[in-house]
Amino acid sequence: MSRIKEMLDTLQQKRDELKVQIHLGSMDVKEEWGNLEKKWETLTTKAAKEIDNGVQALGNELDSLQDEIKKGYESIKKKLP
Repeated sequence: MSRIKEMLDTLQQKRDELKVQIHLGSMDVKEEWGNLEKKWETLTTKAAKEIDNGVQALGNELDSLQDEIKKGYESIKKKLP
């Protein structure tokens, strides 16, 4: 499995878990979620292009987006009941 696919699968799992709980969160959490969803769309679009091109290594931009999204998901998880 490529590094890109593994990264997307890990983030997708965290994303799915949070989506179930997000309705219980405050407006701040919902706003933070909305911002992360935009980054998620950017990441998956760019990652799909990398996968389509057969590139195995992630570029700096994808790594940066992954880190931002992962930290954001962790932040939201801490704020949820």
